[in-house]
Amino acid sequence: MHELPFKRICLFAAALVALPAVAYAQDRTTELALSLLPREARSGASVVIRNGEGEAMVRSGSGSFLCVIDANNAERLSLNCHDRKLIPLLRLEREVGAAGLRGAAFREELCTRVQAEAAGPPTGSLEISASVAIPSEGQLADSMTVYHLLYTPNQTSASLGLRDDDPGAGAPWLHHAGSCNAHVMWSERRATAQESWTGEQRQVLAAMERLSAATAPGGAGADEYGAVLAEEFSRWTVGSTVIDDKQTWVESLREWFDDGWRVSDRQTRNLEILMKGNYAFTRRIVEETYLGPESERSVSTAALAEVWVRGDPGWLLLLVNVHPLGSS
Repeated sequence: MHELPFKRICLFAAALVALPAVAYAQDRTTELALSLLPREARSGASVVIRNGEGEAMVRSGSGSFLCVIDANNAERLSLNCHDRKLIPLLRLEREVGAAGLRGAAFREELCTRVQAEAAGPPTGSLEISASVAIPSEGQLADSMTVYHLLYTPNQTSASLGLRDDDPGAGAPWLHHAGSCNAHVMWSERRATAQESWTGEQRQVLAAMERLSAATAPGGAGADEYGAVLAEEFSRWTVGSTVIDDKQTWVESLREWFDDGWRVSDRQTRNLEILMKGNYAFTRRIVEETYLGPESERSVSTAALAEVWVRGDPGWLLLLVNVHPLGSS
């Protein structure tokens, strides 16, 4: 979420050599960053890649957007595209944050400096960001959460008719209400490699997303989750002697959900979707972050082998075998 002071182009070669696992596909990550933008804004956008060795512009454009690919973390790729008019504000945010200020103190100092330097964001300026897991070298997760920020300086929840706390489920809300960097924020889940799937495979992916959304913050819960399960559904954890049917699993999920637990983040790597008539056989690795009623968190990773059956409407999960890979 920060602008980059452009360095000499001679950093280009060194930066690419030093990139972590994402260096295998510079063109792919550039396309992925540009995909965050509205289609009409992509052709003129500039793209910068940043890592521990420096930064290099890999695509120069005359448009209003700058996209930054942060490849400093070998386990996660960070993408950010923002209107160039936001560069003064983002610079100040970085400087104030580096001073250790947080919360109200951060906003007060930021707005004092914004006023002194006339660095406020123009109303309607857009910033879009995403974080993509790198599950193994040369691979990117198949989905990501994309965050949209539309700057509306000094607006309040009353003036815009929006909540000033996150309602969940990707719905828009006003962040930093009443401040110089107030912005409307909303999110969505997107696939990172849609072009590699057929139309039927994308329908299966959509069913997976519907299943996931049911237990996310703002999700509809156990009944919505159960609506994506076939009547003959069964679930087995490798090594266990118990096989859960649909009713048993949905009721255990209902108890968990009603206790206040949610899946606050999910990173998925789809390994295979094999279509055979009215059935789809899928293999994927899923990392889920669980958020409890007292803000406690835990993370679990598992390999899933699933069978989906064509339903009316959409695809339904018939069978899943779960192989736990670790938790923390």
